[in-house]
Amino acid sequence: MTTDSPPPPGGAAERPDVDALMERVRAGIAERIAGGVYTQADLEEVRRIELEVRERDDFDAVQAEDIALLHAFWDPLGPYTFTSHRGGIGRLIVAAKRWLRALVRPVAAVTLARQVEFNGAVARLLSAYAMRNNESLLLKHEDLGRRHRELHARCGELLTEVRRLQARLEAVDRAALPAAAAATAASPPAASAPFPLSYLAFEEKHRGPGQAVREQQRAYVRHFTGAPGRVLDAGCGRGEFLELLREAAVPAYGVDLDVEMAARARETGLEVLVGDLLGHLAALPDASLGGIFAAQVIEHMSTEELVRFVRLAHDKIAAGGSFVAETINPCSLATFAGAFYLDLTHTRPVHPEALRFLLEGTGFRQVELEFTSPIPPDMKLQIVDVAPWLHDVDKDLVRSVNDNFGRLNGLVYGHQDYAASARR
Repeated sequence: MTTDSPPPPGGAAERPDVDALMERVRAGIAERIAGGVYTQADLEEVRRIELEVRERDDFDAVQAEDIALLHAFWDPLGPYTFTSHRGGIGRLIVAAKRWLRALVRPVAAVTLARQVEFNGAVARLLSAYAMRNNESLLLKHEDLGRRHRELHARCGELLTEVRRLQARLEAVDRAALPAAAAATAASPPAASAPFPLSYLAFEEKHRGPGQAVREQQRAYVRHFTGAPGRVLDAGCGRGEFLELLREAAVPAYGVDLDVEMAARARETGLEVLVGDLLGHLAALPDASLGGIFAAQVIEHMSTEELVRFVRLAHDKIAAGGSFVAETINPCSLATFAGAFYLDLTHTRPVHPEALRFLLEGTGFRQVELEFTSPIPPDMKLQIVDVAPWLHDVDKDLVRSVNDNFGRLNGLVYGHQDYAASARR
């Protein structure tokens, strides 16, 4: 170690044996305590410094600069440049200072010998621990980089799979729409098939109590206020929405294929017919309804049935009336692990933009999409805190990971339902 070129902390030099170094320092100090040079208080101070350094793991740029200064000035007897601000006489003053330093140097060397040795030991110790800390940070940075690359690759795979599925759905829609009218006449509606067991029991177990459903559907009542005729609740089930319309003084009735569900709705004084929805609509006069509401119905239909349903709705709703259809949101991948495949009578999901396209193409106007039933935040991927003690490059890495988490949350844990509303 020299004062001319102090070794930079955390450099490429061979890492010293810190434990052996400290053992040498303690042995040297013990000898000097025995000789009366160091006191027991000096030894306790050295131990305190050692413990503090071993517990530190936050060496940063400022501390590295301090270590560099310690290497530069560890020897108080090293070279020193004298200066003076006193003009012409300054040269004599500088010369006198140099003479005095040369005169006292032999005496000072004896007096400061122990301080020089102590300073050198501390400088080497701090450099070793700074180097060890830098190596640890590099390993952590490499691990975070590897994890980020893995997450980025997985996100790309998921996005590719979603695009492939969307392309297949769009291809099926394009192939089915031109033949919808002819296919409807040739095949009976699959939605007319009864549930193999009690659909009422299934509804009460998995959809929830009627009060909860009413609160979820309350926001749709506004679409039918002042309707130009009676409103039809298509597939009304237990009649939750019909109860809301009755409270709002909106004339309405329901149609449902399930006898048990219709009976439950009638127990509360609601008007509910039992029968096939599409057959009922086909028998009505054109422009005879004030609006149609269908909650969790269209996912039970095939493409042909859905096309026929929308066309019949357009024919049977009077001018100024509303059409509202609520269904499961396939843009949230979590719905396929829950609501969609839970019901055995579900036929296929309906993409929100596909439903918008169908409504607009049929002649409906003011088509809007409203997404509901958000997934609770604690069920989503959790954002990582950007700790203030991280280096800038590590903060950027954490922000990038959080950005990918946000994209995955939107793709996997989006709103579970959506409703398409339109005007006739």
